[in-house]
Amino acid sequence: QPLVRVHGDRYFLEHDALQSYPFDAGAFDWVFAEHFLEHVPRAGAVAFLTEARRLLGAHGGVIRISTPDLALYAR
Repeated sequence: QPLVRVHGDRYFLEHDALQSYPFDAGAFDWVFAEHFLEHVPRAGAVAFLTEARRLLGAHGGVIRISTPDLALYAR
């Protein structure tokens, strides 16, 4: 899946967010997910979060998650 430059330093990747991303571990400093996790099965949410952790790598990073009611979905 090609990563397409859309403007300056901005890129676009059409990708199934429940699958592994085509980037090395630790490739990102932050991950953002807004109104996404509540729309996928629990196993898909766990897969996404596991992949986000891999992309942030051992150095850590920031993950920002927004859902209508995270406590409801975390149970």
